[in-house]
Amino acid sequence: EDAATQQQKQSDAEACASAATHPKILTRRVCCLWFHHIKNLYKRKVILEWARELQLGGASKPGYPGVVLVEGSAEDVQEYVARLRSLQWKAMQVRAEEDDEIGSEGQGQGDGTSAPPNGTSSLKEAECDSSSKWKKVASAGRQCSWRRLPLPLAELPENALGELGAMCKASNLAHIFAAALKLPCAS
Repeated sequence: EDAATQQQKQSDAEACASAATHPKILTRRVCCLWFHHIKNLYKRKVILEWARELQLGGASKPGYPGVVLVEGSAEDVQEYVARLRSLQWKAMQVRAEEDDEIGSEGQGQGDGTSAPPNGTSSLKEAECDSSSKWKKVASAGRQCSWRRLPLPLAELPENALGELGAMCKASNLAHIFAAALKLPCAS
């Protein structure tokens, strides 16, 4: 074998060893997007379809202003925001974003669970398969225990800004909602 092949094999072996000792951190992201308005029926449709495709939870409030509150794996939320940015908007801003580590791939407590986020219930592999980006299990209505927002992302009525605020408060995300609307947040 030539030197380049041997060097490549050594590099591959080191990468595998590193992956074994440094497992991938699983990250939940909550993101709140503000829009001048969401009125276009096509855009309203793809907001829901793309979220369903990426298994993102949360809510969309169309009208003036438009607000989308979304939760899922950091990679999926990033992809979702990129897709939304590809559409033409009068104004669109990521007003608030929050990441939480919810465990490590392949690490558990020997009982099928990984480290829980911020003292919440365990991330169960039976509920959340990390190899498929924590996709919702096939049985209807079951969700991963790390989720704060409901699956699938739902469209609220245009006059439901208060309902979105109540959902955020109940999910311990009032600060995200306040930031999205540039409101003072009482601590």
